[in-house]
Order: sequence, then structure tokens, then C-alpha cells
Amino acid sequence: MRSPLLWGDYEVLYCSQPSAVGGPLKKGGGPVLFPGQKAVQRLVEPDQLINEVTFKALGFLPGFSRQYGTIKPVSGDTFVVGG
Repeated sequence: MRSPLLWGDYEVLYCSQPSAVGGPLKKGGGPVLFPGQKAVQRLVEPDQLINEVTFKALGFLPGFSRQYGTIKPVSGDTFVVGG
């Protein structure tokens, strides 16, 4: 977490639990009612994590969902992410 290259925005291409990124937008009828979803994870110094999903409700009304958390280093390659 000391490298300035770590901080920034990352497009989420895969998540083992899709509902973790976007919550209810990714479950059940969410993808049908909110198509075109794009997930981004933002790492902000010194310890903030923001997950954001943008979408178009019913295919034309723009919207977004955000989840906030913190990052705490445990060791050189292990981190705890909390809400």
C-alpha cells in the first residue's frame, strides 16, 4: 500500500460472488431492469475502497450504486476489506 501505482480506478471484469459488486443489481431481475451494468473499484489513499456500478434503468435512465469500505494491510500481500 506504499506504492503510488496502487491507487486509482479498476474495471471489475470478474468477481467470484457477483452480488458482492452491486448487491441486488446483480441478482434476480436486476440485470433485466438495470442493463448495461459496468462495475468499477476505486482505491483512494490512504485506506478507502469504493465499489461503483453504473447502469441504465429500463435501458435509458442513468443511475449508479456505490458501496464504501476500508482497506487494512495484514502482511505484504494480504489485506482485510471492511465496510
